[in-house]
Amino acid sequence: MDAANRLFLYTPADVAGEERTWIGLEVGGLGAVLDPVECASGEASYALYDGDGAMALHGGKLPPRVEETPSYLSHDSFRLRGAGWWPQTLVLVKSVGEAGWRLAYYVPISDLIEDGAPAFQAAAGVALALLVAVLLAVRHLRNHLVKPAQRQYAALVDSVALNRKIVEVAPVGLCLLRRADGAVLLSNAAARQWLGERGHWRETLLRAGAETGGEECTLENGRSAYVAFAATTYQSEDVVLCGISDITAQKKVEHALRQAKLVTDQASASKAMFFATISHEIRTPLYGILGTLELLAMSGLSAPQRQYLDTIQQSSSTLLRTINGTLDLSRIEAGREELEIGAFSPAELVEQVVANYAARAAAKGLTLYALTEVGMPLTLRGDAVRIQQILNNLVSNAVKFTEAGRVVLRACVAATGEPGQVRLRFQVADTGPGIREDHRARLFEPYFRVPAGQGGDSGGTGLGLTICRRLSDLMGAGLSVVSEEGLGTSIAFCLTLAADEPVGAAPVTLAPRPVYVDGAVPEVVDNVRGWLSACGAVALPYRQAGDAAGLADAVLVRTWPPSTPAPRWRQRQVRVWAPGASQDAFMADAADGVASASDPVSICRAVHMAQDGAEPGTPGVAGGASRPLDLRVLVVEDNAINQRILREQLEHLGCAVTLASQGDDALRRWRAQPFDLVLTDLNMPVLDGYQLARALRDAGHAGPIIGLTSGSSAEIAQRGLAAGMDQVLGKPLPFLVLAQTLHGIAKDPT
Repeated sequence: MDAANRLFLYTPADVAGEERTWIGLEVGGLGAVLDPVECASGEASYALYDGDGAMALHGGKLPPRVEETPSYLSHDSFRLRGAGWWPQTLVLVKSVGEAGWRLAYYVPISDLIEDGAPAFQAAAGVALALLVAVLLAVRHLRNHLVKPAQRQYAALVDSVALNRKIVEVAPVGLCLLRRADGAVLLSNAAARQWLGERGHWRETLLRAGAETGGEECTLENGRSAYVAFAATTYQSEDVVLCGISDITAQKKVEHALRQAKLVTDQASASKAMFFATISHEIRTPLYGILGTLELLAMSGLSAPQRQYLDTIQQSSSTLLRTINGTLDLSRIEAGREELEIGAFSPAELVEQVVANYAARAAAKGLTLYALTEVGMPLTLRGDAVRIQQILNNLVSNAVKFTEAGRVVLRACVAATGEPGQVRLRFQVADTGPGIREDHRARLFEPYFRVPAGQGGDSGGTGLGLTICRRLSDLMGAGLSVVSEEGLGTSIAFCLTLAADEPVGAAPVTLAPRPVYVDGAVPEVVDNVRGWLSACGAVALPYRQAGDAAGLADAVLVRTWPPSTPAPRWRQRQVRVWAPGASQDAFMADAADGVASASDPVSICRAVHMAQDGAEPGTPGVAGGASRPLDLRVLVVEDNAINQRILREQLEHLGCAVTLASQGDDALRRWRAQPFDLVLTDLNMPVLDGYQLARALRDAGHAGPIIGLTSGSSAEIAQRGLAAGMDQVLGKPLPFLVLAQTLHGIAKDPT
C-alpha cells in the first residue's frame, strides 16, 4: 500500500506456475477502512501480515518490536503484550481470507481503560455492592446461625462432659443397659462394682417390661441393693436407665427396728397387762369403798355424820377420777383406745352430764343447766361414752373453778355436711375467773394445772383436758378455748356424727293449743318454747295468772330452775325436776302435775301426756316412779365385799338376790331355779364371766346377762357382747347406774 492508501494485490496468472504472467488488483481508499483513528486514540495501530508472516501494510504507531514476525500470528488469538509485569497493549489477531493472511490490531490498555471507564465503574460498583451484601450476609449468618450453633455445641459438649462427670462421681451406681441383650452401654465405677456381682437382678429388670419402677435385690454375698429403673432411648436404641443404691446398712437398720418394735410391742403388751391388772386390783377395793358409802348415805345419819360421809365420798370420787384419768391416758398413748359407735340421744346425753354435777353445783350455789338447740336430731351415731367423758371433764372443771354465777352446757348443729351427717357443737361456758393467755397455751398439756389465783388450784392431776384433747383427736373432732380474765371461760367441742333422723324432726306431735312456759332463766324458757312450737303447740311465756283465764285446755310447763314464787295455776301442768334429783322426792312434791326430766324431748312428751288428760302425779315418759323391781337376780362374784355390796344394792331396789362365788356354782343354781337376770363378774377362776355367759345361752337362758368388770376398754365390752351378754358395766358400779339399768330391764323384760 502506497502513500495514497492504495493497495496493490498480485497473483500469478500462469497455470503452469512459471510466474511469467501476473494479474494485479488495485484497491483504493483502503486507509479509510483500516485506519483505527476513528475507533481509538492515536496510540492504536494495526498490521496486515501475508501468509509468510511478512507485514504487508500497517497503520498507526506500532508497538515496539512489532516489525519482527511475531509468533502469535500463526492462529487467531487474543492476548496482552508488554515489556514488564504490567501489559501495555491488547493484541487481537484475526485471519483474513483463505491465503493465510492475518490482521493484527494493537490497542493500548490505557485506551481500553479510558473507553470502558463507565462500564468498569458500574461493574466495580456492582461488585462492591455484592461484596458488601455477601459480607453482611456472612456476618448475619455468623451472628445468628454459626455463633449460636457454636455456643450450643459448646454447651452440649460441656453438658455431656458434666453429665459424664456427674455420673462418674455419683454416690449411687448409674448404668445404661441395652434392652435387647442386657449389654452395658454406659456405667460409672459404683455401678461397675454391682455389675460385677453375681445376681439375677439384670435379667429381672429386662423381663419386667415396665417403663419405670424399682426393685430390691439381694445378692449371693448377702448385700442388698435397691434398683430404680426407667425405660428410655440412647443412640436410637431401647435402653434401661438404672440407678443402684446400696441399702445393706438400711436393711440392717430396718432389721434392728423390727427387733426393737418387737421388744416394744412386748413391753407394751406387758404394760397393757399391768394396767389391766392394776386397774382391776384398784377398782375392786374402790367399789367396796364407794358402794359402802352409797349404802351408808341411804341410812339415817346425823348432820356431822353426813358431813363426814360427804368428805369421804368426795375424796373417793377424786381418787377414782385420778385413777381413771391415768389409765385412760396410758391406754390412749399406747394406741389401745378404740371408738365404740352406737346410737344415742344427744338431748339425753347433755342432760345426763348436767345431772352428774348438779349436786356439786348446787352445793356451791351455782346455776347449772343445759340447752339443746331446737331441731337437734333425736338420735345420732357415735361413741356416746367418749363424748360424755369429754363433756364430763369440761363441766367438772367449769363447776370446780367457778365460785359464783352459772355453768351452761349447750348443744347445737353447727352445720350439715354430706347426706346423713351433721356437724355437732358442744359448748361449756362458765362465769369463772377466766384463764390467762400464757396459761391457755398450755391448757392441754399433761399434768398442767392452772396456778393458784388463776382460776384456783382445786387439786386434780391435770390430765382431764389432756384426755379430752386426745379423745377429740381420736374422733376427728376439735377443741377450742375462749377465755377472758374476770369474765369466764368457754370451751367448744365440735365433731361430725352420722344422723339416723333428719335435722328438725319433731319428737312428738302436739295439739295446737296454748302451752305456757315458766322458769327462772329466760334462756331456758325460750329454748323450751322453741321445742314446743316445733312440735305444733302454741308456746307462750307465762307472765301472770290471768294469761290463761278461760282456757281450760291450756298447759303450764314449769322448767328448772323454777321461778319464785311459784305461779298460781289450776289447769294441767308439767313439772320438771332438777337434773340428778331424786324422782321419788320430786313426785311427792309434784302430785298436781305430770313429772318430767329436764331435757326438751322429755318435756315435749310430758306435755303430750298432759294434753291427752293424764292424771296428776303421773310420771312423764322420761322416767317412772320408783317402785320395787321384784326381779330374781343371780349374782356371780368371787369377791366377798363386792357380793355384799351388790346384794344390798339390789335388795334396796326390791330384788330377790341369789349369790354364787364361781361360774360352775352359778350354773348349778341356774339349773335349780329360774332367774330374771344374771349379774356376773368377768374375771373369775375356773369358769370366767365370758364362759359362763356362753354356757347359759347354750343351756337356753333367754333373760338378760349383765357383765361387771374393773376394766374400761371397748375391747372388753365387745368381747362380752360376743359371748352373749346384753350389757357390760364397769366397776365401781354407782347405785344410780345400777338402778337405771334394772328399771330399763323391768320396763322391757324381753
